[in-house]
Amino acid sequence: MLVDVIFPGWVPFSQLGEAKNVPGFILAHDQVLAYDFKHFVGGHLERSGNRQDVLVQKEFMNDLFTNCKYAIDQSATNNPILGAGPLLAAVSAKDIGSPWALFKAYLDLVVGYCTNTTNEKWLNRLAGADVFDTDNAMTMIESLRIDYGVLGPFQL
Repeated sequence: MLVDVIFPGWVPFSQLGEAKNVPGFILAHDQVLAYDFKHFVGGHLERSGNRQDVLVQKEFMNDLFTNCKYAIDQSATNNPILGAGPLLAAVSAKDIGSPWALFKAYLDLVVGYCTNTTNEKWLNRLAGADVFDTDNAMTMIESLRIDYGVLGPFQL
């Protein structure tokens, strides 16, 4: 059994399956593929899984990681879509003295980009991509910031 790690035919449940350790969740795909198996019981959804399901979800996770990292990296530049400078200036002028308003606007920007970019490829490949897209992107963004030190314009 491999419950709540690989979701055959579906994107991971909310917040990457409620993962508490996103780097470990990502690594689990390679750990699973190290086993010789044809089928596995993945948990709560409609069918058992196979090696191809693991490969597909690994590809999804790689895309989500790459798209979220790109969004954070570009937010620290003058990128006309993702550059956070103009957005943060506008929010700062409206919500004077509110660092949470600034950071929320920033997170909405990068999560929105990651969600939309990832969905371009995955909406027709994995079920539920439109259901947990924002939750999964936000979880990946936070992991990139906290676990991987990808901080964008908020370098300290």
